[in-house]
Amino acid sequence: MARDASQLPGTTPADARETTHGGLTIERYGELSAHLRRFPRFAKTEVLARLTIADADWDAAVCGWTDALAEESADGGEALSNRFCRAFTAAETRLEREQPTLASLGPWPTNAPPDVSPPAPPALAVVPAGMRHFTSLRETVETAPTASRGPALPFAPRTAAGPGGLNERAASFAESAARAAAPPPRSAFPPGGHTADLSTAVASALGQRNPLPFNAAPKGAALPAEVRPGSPAAPVKHGSESGATRPAAAAAAPGSAHPGDSRGAARAAASQPLSTASAAVLSLEQHASMCAEIAVAPGKTAEIVARYGLTEATRAQTDEHWRARIAQESRAGEAWQRAYTIHRDRLLGLRS
Repeated sequence: MARDASQLPGTTPADARETTHGGLTIERYGELSAHLRRFPRFAKTEVLARLTIADADWDAAVCGWTDALAEESADGGEALSNRFCRAFTAAETRLEREQPTLASLGPWPTNAPPDVSPPAPPALAVVPAGMRHFTSLRETVETAPTASRGPALPFAPRTAAGPGGLNERAASFAESAARAAAPPPRSAFPPGGHTADLSTAVASALGQRNPLPFNAAPKGAALPAEVRPGSPAAPVKHGSESGATRPAAAAAAPGSAHPGDSRGAARAAASQPLSTASAAVLSLEQHASMCAEIAVAPGKTAEIVARYGLTEATRAQTDEHWRARIAQESRAGEAWQRAYTIHRDRLLGLRS
């Protein structure tokens, strides 16, 4: 039986009952992601065309499978992530071994429209109809002899107009109007600068057991207690003004301090180093926004995490905090997914 032209070598037809997005299974999505990562970014359109994948289908697959991987990760699952990673790794290994060229991927569709800019409108097309007769005014006005011309104003001599002066001014006006009405060029990248293609955001998570949208905290890590989001820890003073070192404040054990002295306990907690204090927990909106930024630009993960005031350790605790909340409260999970989708679409320039 002949192999489907849209199917990559070494793959089998997907089960008709299997979930697809944009007509692509998770394995097919992983294989295509490996191809797009193999070739330059500017060749994306040609790669998809030679593999007989429509741009609209690929965009639908990116959005659909990214959401599915995010939902699975929020629920603590790994099945989809593992299937994607296996397909991506196998395709990447094969491409590295075969070193294919763009032409070897498949024939260029003969009915593919050429990638050319739309023709510029005629210069007079943007001039209102009632003003177009200005270009023919010279033909209706008699030209006085040069010798009979006098100064038009008492303070400046009249400038002699050439025979085509009116036509030149009208053409100049038409060109200015055409430039003003021309739409600005579309940016080749989504808002936020030269961000990585979203299809490679999932691929960059190879080697991790839980690629999207955030990492699980280490086993046994304690979840932070009720902490105000983003509140910085109080600075630690290790010495007095005279230079003498003061002993570190010991944590008060139950019953060892006065029962009513809550201010002393608060001062002792504030004097602890940041490594022993509770990690700051982001709000649901902040956490969803951070995960969306990491999914779109995985190469800037450290910069994004730092901008949200977290370290790798506190980020892991924050992820585990919201994972537990989402597992316990379905409404929290729906709100998180909604916020994640809004921020992701905003970064990609899509309409939510």
